[in-house]
Amino acid sequence: MSAERILGASPAANIVAEVARDVIERSSDTYALYRLGRRVAAARAAQGPRALDGLLQAAADPRVANGAGALALGAGVAVELGERGHAQRMQAAWARVMGGGDHVRAQLVGAAGEAGDGQLLGALAAAVPAAAVGAVAGEVHALAVAALLQCERGHEDAARARAVVCAVEALAQRVFVDDACVAVADATRWAAWPQCADALACVHWHTLRAGRAGSDAFRRATTLLVAFAQRGAAARVDAAVRAACALQPCLRFVPQGHMRVAPARERAVLFYLDLLEHVAELLPVNTLQLLVVPLAAHYAQRAPSEWFESAHALVLALLEQREPLRELAPWYADLLLELYPDRGISADLLRIAYPAAVRALAAEPSRVGCALAADCVQRLFARLDAFAGSGAVRAVRRREVLGAVAELLAAVPLELLPRLMRDLELRVVSEREWNTRRVLADEIQDVVLERADLSRKPALSAWVWQLRATVNNSISKI
Repeated sequence: MSAERILGASPAANIVAEVARDVIERSSDTYALYRLGRRVAAARAAQGPRALDGLLQAAADPRVANGAGALALGAGVAVELGERGHAQRMQAAWARVMGGGDHVRAQLVGAAGEAGDGQLLGALAAAVPAAAVGAVAGEVHALAVAALLQCERGHEDAARARAVVCAVEALAQRVFVDDACVAVADATRWAAWPQCADALACVHWHTLRAGRAGSDAFRRATTLLVAFAQRGAAARVDAAVRAACALQPCLRFVPQGHMRVAPARERAVLFYLDLLEHVAELLPVNTLQLLVVPLAAHYAQRAPSEWFESAHALVLALLEQREPLRELAPWYADLLLELYPDRGISADLLRIAYPAAVRALAAEPSRVGCALAADCVQRLFARLDAFAGSGAVRAVRRREVLGAVAELLAAVPLELLPRLMRDLELRVVSEREWNTRRVLADEIQDVVLERADLSRKPALSAWVWQLRATVNNSISKI
């Protein structure tokens, strides 16, 4: 009779334990022992709550030299119990077999990663003792780096990438949800954050296949990482972000033009562009200037769509935070006008981004901010006037830029408002098409009613009704 049949059928716990110990010691295949544990647990699970005692006794026996094999067998039992809905028995099984050291768990993590078994990785990450969370996060990160290196060499291991995402999601549920991490030290949580973030970055080449937002597990894990960072103290977040970015040296070298990276690593950069957008407000100016701004500026001038969009979203986040990075605004306004309309900047992005740059300058209490904001307004009018003349394309461009100018009514410093209203009215009523004049008047009214603050609404309200009367009068004369 084979050992597996004895393990599955013998009613005597001591016999099962002895045979299981012998199987563990003889086997060098850690993952095969995990699969054996699952099969035997499935065969014995219906025999009663104590039917698995022999297997767990062998898996927890400190005399067994093959610690990784013993843990793998016990993990198979625990995972199978979880699959069958026996949550309490599963937790008891994990607690019983999880006595080995970090090196034992590392071997099982490696075996699960090689097999691409996300279920085992996730279950292990959720069950490890609190003190071992950091070590497991490091092992999962190592698996992610290996998957990225393989992808760069042309060998894509999708199963391993999926397993990494499952493991990171389980770690995030365990570590970064406040109600679930009672026993996890705060220092351990912040030490695990960079490892988990970079692990997701390393496998982003795979998660993007499910769409721009990634797979469901990827979205859940990323959401937990971001939410945890947003609840943290600024100094903690800064240290964690710096540590995560240090794991990807290309984030520093690519903006300087010193490094060309493979497409898979470019996708890791894309992950960081998206991540930094959500935590930028918590970072000090020094980190923003040294790390975030060069990266955003580099990709904001390139046109592959995902990186381009993410870089501009990151710049907007820097301009729209409570303490905007005002020194970015003049450069960004110039860049928008340079790239519009044929090099990636759409009319919608221009209408959102250009007022954001002007608004950041208007928040500067000194006269310098007002002067720079006035210069940005004049440059946008100059761009508008460059589209003067007849032709359908020019008319469309004027219409788009006038929409951006209208948004400035809610953005410029108050002292610039009278001149802006006068210049905008002049351009609107000089449009040849009556329908264009009417639509622009509607848009201006929307800006005044919905986005202008109370300090400017009295002057704007009177002006906008006068503008509507002028436009309506011009339409009635056609």
